[in-house]
Amino acid sequence: MVTAALASCGKSGSAEDDSKARVAAEKQTLAPIIEKHRAIAGKKFEALQKVDAEAIAAPNVTTPEPIAEKLRSSQTRPSQMDLEQDGILIASPGWLAGPSSERVKLALWPTLVDGPKLKQLFAEGYWDTSGYATTAAVEGSLDRLSKVNHIIFVRTRAYTEPTVDDSTKSFTPPSAAGDVLVYSIPDGKRVAASPFEHTLARDKITTKLTGLEAVNLSFKTEVLRQVIDQVVE
Repeated sequence: MVTAALASCGKSGSAEDDSKARVAAEKQTLAPIIEKHRAIAGKKFEALQKVDAEAIAAPNVTTPEPIAEKLRSSQTRPSQMDLEQDGILIASPGWLAGPSSERVKLALWPTLVDGPKLKQLFAEGYWDTSGYATTAAVEGSLDRLSKVNHIIFVRTRAYTEPTVDDSTKSFTPPSAAGDVLVYSIPDGKRVAASPFEHTLARDKITTKLTGLEAVNLSFKTEVLRQVIDQVVE
């Protein structure tokens, strides 16, 4: 356990010294684990970084492309987490940098694979600087990464917020348009791409009861459902 190694750092010295000691201890403990998984998980992470950059720069998709490789799930109507169990990630381009308030409203991140922490792990040899990581947590993340075989990027090009106008007693539902890019891992090939559009229809009373934030969440769930149905059998 990383936390056990960190205990040997001691409590004396400045906060900066203690932080450096924690990082050094963590690197020492995690080094053999990283090397153990580098051949498979490391290669797949490199591929994920490459296709993430490609998805950010790729031109808009306006017509569906022929599907070169079909995605299949073990579940009849899979959720995002079901797909991750099957080795299929769903994310917004730029997910490896972590959540940002400047990103689109429908930004998506994998639930079982922590991209920013894995990026730090492979680049710098440690999980974080808090000293709370455990070898089991790191092993688990690298095991899940090793099983990734596809990533679905959802790129939102246009998004309209839901609004309620009390004066006219009208509700404008949220809507979004963009495209979906699918890459195989670790070869990094783009195996499918198609545009998407979706509008959520909600009456004014329901909107007032749930609140616009809840409407946005419901809309995000519907968009995710549509995307999954488009590319997964």
